[in-house]
Amino acid sequence: MIARIAFYKGDGDVIDKLIRWYTNSKYSHCELVLGDIWISSSQRTGKLVERKLNVVDGHWDYIDINISNHRLDLLKEIYLGRSYDYIGILFSQILPMNIEAPNRLFCSEWCAMVLDLDNPNKYSPGDLYKYLVATNSK
Repeated sequence: MIARIAFYKGDGDVIDKLIRWYTNSKYSHCELVLGDIWISSSQRTGKLVERKLNVVDGHWDYIDINISNHRLDLLKEIYLGRSYDYIGILFSQILPMNIEAPNRLFCSEWCAMVLDLDNPNKYSPGDLYKYLVATNSK
Protein backbone atom coordinates (compact mmCIF):
# COMPACT_ATOMS: atom_id res chain seq x y z
CA MET A 1 0.00 0.00 0.00
CA ILE A 2 1.25 3.48 -0.83
CA ALA A 3 0.98 5.97 2.03
CA ARG A 4 2.81 9.12 3.06
CA ILE A 5 4.59 10.43 6.07
CA ALA A 6 3.97 14.12 6.68
CA PHE A 7 6.66 16.12 8.47
CA TYR A 8 5.56 19.28 10.30
CA LYS A 9 7.64 22.39 9.66
CA GLY A 10 5.06 25.09 10.53
CA ASP A 11 5.83 27.63 13.24
CA GLY A 12 3.99 25.66 15.92
CA ASP A 13 4.35 26.37 19.61
CA VAL A 14 7.18 26.39 22.14
CA ILE A 15 7.36 22.58 22.16
CA ASP A 16 7.80 22.54 18.38
CA LYS A 17 10.58 25.11 18.64
CA LEU A 18 12.34 23.11 21.39
CA ILE A 19 12.16 19.89 19.40
CA ARG A 20 13.60 21.60 16.33
CA TRP A 21 16.37 23.21 18.33
CA TYR A 22 17.29 20.05 20.23
CA THR A 23 17.22 17.78 17.17
CA ASN A 24 18.78 20.38 14.85
CA SER A 25 16.00 19.82 12.33
CA LYS A 26 13.27 21.85 10.67
CA TYR A 27 10.75 19.14 11.65
CA SER A 28 9.07 18.82 15.02
CA HIS A 29 6.35 16.24 14.35
CA CYS A 30 5.33 13.58 11.84
CA GLU A 31 2.17 11.69 10.94
CA LEU A 32 1.23 8.69 8.83
CA VAL A 33 -1.17 9.81 6.07
CA LEU A 34 -3.61 7.45 4.39
CA GLY A 35 -5.70 9.49 1.98
CA ASP A 36 -7.50 12.01 4.19
CA ILE A 37 -6.85 10.05 7.42
CA TRP A 38 -3.86 11.06 9.56
CA ILE A 39 -2.53 8.76 12.31
CA SER A 40 -0.07 9.87 14.97
CA SER A 41 0.66 10.34 18.64
CA SER A 42 1.49 13.74 20.06
CA GLN A 43 1.61 15.62 23.32
CA ARG A 44 -1.38 17.61 21.99
CA THR A 45 -3.66 14.56 21.67
CA GLY A 46 -1.99 12.60 24.49
CA LYS A 47 -2.42 9.34 22.63
CA LEU A 48 -2.23 7.63 19.24
CA VAL A 49 -5.23 8.84 17.24
CA GLU A 50 -6.66 8.44 13.77
CA ARG A 51 -8.40 11.55 12.44
CA LYS A 52 -9.01 13.92 9.57
CA LEU A 53 -6.76 16.95 9.82
CA ASN A 54 -7.26 20.43 8.40
CA VAL A 55 -3.88 20.94 6.76
CA VAL A 56 -2.34 24.35 6.20
CA ASP A 57 -0.42 24.48 2.92
CA GLY A 58 3.30 25.00 3.35
CA HIS A 59 3.40 23.64 6.91
CA TRP A 60 4.20 20.05 5.92
CA ASP A 61 6.68 18.13 3.76
CA TYR A 62 5.69 14.67 2.52
CA ILE A 63 7.50 11.48 1.62
CA ASP A 64 5.67 8.62 -0.08
CA ILE A 65 6.24 5.20 1.47
CA ASN A 66 5.25 1.63 0.80
CA ILE A 67 3.77 -0.21 3.79
CA SER A 68 2.14 -3.53 4.52
CA ASN A 69 -1.65 -3.37 4.97
CA HIS A 70 -1.49 -6.36 7.29
CA ARG A 71 1.23 -4.79 9.47
CA LEU A 72 -0.60 -1.45 9.63
CA ASP A 73 -3.89 -3.11 10.61
CA LEU A 74 -2.14 -5.13 13.32
CA LEU A 75 -0.30 -2.08 14.73
CA LYS A 76 -3.49 0.01 14.73
CA GLU A 77 -5.34 -2.75 16.57
CA ILE A 78 -2.62 -2.88 19.22
CA TYR A 79 -1.71 0.81 19.62
CA LEU A 80 -4.65 3.04 18.62
CA GLY A 81 -5.74 4.94 21.73
CA ARG A 82 -2.55 4.15 23.67
CA SER A 83 -0.94 7.01 25.58
CA TYR A 84 1.85 9.27 24.35
CA ASP A 85 5.33 7.99 25.29
CA TYR A 86 6.79 10.73 27.52
CA ILE A 87 9.24 8.23 29.03
CA GLY A 88 10.50 7.31 25.55
CA ILE A 89 10.95 10.97 24.63
CA LEU A 90 12.96 11.57 27.78
CA PHE A 91 15.07 8.39 27.82
CA SER A 92 15.53 7.69 24.11
CA GLN A 93 15.56 11.19 22.61
CA ILE A 94 16.74 13.65 25.28
CA LEU A 95 18.88 11.19 27.27
CA PRO A 96 19.94 8.56 24.71
CA MET A 97 19.54 5.54 26.99
CA ASN A 98 17.21 3.56 24.67
CA ILE A 99 14.51 3.28 27.35
CA GLU A 100 10.84 3.57 26.50
CA ALA A 101 7.45 2.85 28.01
CA PRO A 102 6.04 -0.41 26.66
CA ASN A 103 2.86 0.00 24.60
CA ARG A 104 3.21 3.80 24.30
CA LEU A 105 4.44 5.74 21.29
CA PHE A 106 5.59 9.18 20.21
CA CYS A 107 5.06 10.40 16.63
CA SER A 108 8.27 9.37 14.89
CA GLU A 109 8.42 6.11 16.85
CA TRP A 110 4.96 5.24 15.48
CA CYS A 111 5.97 6.05 11.89
CA ALA A 112 9.24 4.11 12.21
CA MET A 113 7.32 1.16 13.65
CA VAL A 114 4.91 1.17 10.69
CA LEU A 115 7.97 1.11 8.43
CA ASP A 116 9.29 -1.88 10.44
CA LEU A 117 12.57 -0.13 11.30
CA ASP A 118 14.83 -1.49 14.04
CA ASN A 119 14.72 0.48 17.30
CA PRO A 120 11.90 2.79 16.21
CA ASN A 121 12.25 4.85 19.41
CA LYS A 122 15.65 6.13 18.26
CA TYR A 123 14.13 8.25 15.46
CA SER A 124 13.21 11.90 15.89
CA PRO A 125 11.05 13.42 13.12
CA GLY A 126 14.21 14.91 11.57
CA ASP A 127 16.11 11.61 11.81
CA LEU A 128 13.24 9.75 10.17
CA TYR A 129 13.06 12.32 7.37
CA LYS A 130 16.82 11.98 6.71
CA TYR A 131 16.56 8.18 6.76
CA LEU A 132 13.70 8.18 4.25
CA VAL A 133 15.39 10.66 1.93
CA ALA A 134 18.59 8.58 2.00
CA THR A 135 16.81 5.25 1.38
CA ASN A 136 14.47 6.65 -1.29
CA SER A 137 17.39 8.09 -3.25
CA LYS A 138 19.09 4.69 -3.66
